[in-house]
Amino acid sequence: MRRLTHLAVATLGVMPLAVDHAWPAASGIVLLGMAGAVVPDYLDLRSDLRGVLTHRGLSHSVLIAGLSIALVWVLLGALSRLDDPAWALDSGLIAPLTAAFAIGVVSHLILDACTPRGLRPLLPLSQWRLWLLPKPFRIGTGGRLDNMIGLAAFGGAVAVVVLSVASS
Repeated sequence: MRRLTHLAVATLGVMPLAVDHAWPAASGIVLLGMAGAVVPDYLDLRSDLRGVLTHRGLSHSVLIAGLSIALVWVLLGALSRLDDPAWALDSGLIAPLTAAFAIGVVSHLILDACTPRGLRPLLPLSQWRLWLLPKPFRIGTGGRLDNMIGLAAFGGAVAVVVLSVASS
């Protein structure tokens, strides 16, 4: 899947969390959802680890997903314990922000499992490959269906925002 599709689907996925919060917290929820959506590809395509990691390898595993979500939870917890109120995070936001990041990461893995290459979620323990769609229905990266999914998700996210603003 293309990066924009990952971002749009994650944004739509975190909208139910975001609409229940005030604007600053909702923005953070959307941003962390989007960050989670790009973490697997960032690790193996953009970071200093790209020489070690192969695309859709370990970076797209349940192990790395869990570790990255745990790291976000730890970092947000640390931010909530800061003494400076200008920088301290409300501890009530740790769970929704972490959940948003998790939704982003998981949506990335689900979308990639719908492509012809699929993914190997149990690395490094197993080479087993997962596909969520039968072969004729798998979605090629950058293809028409990939673009349509991204546009539909983006449209859905915009609709949720519009409806939320209209009802308040």
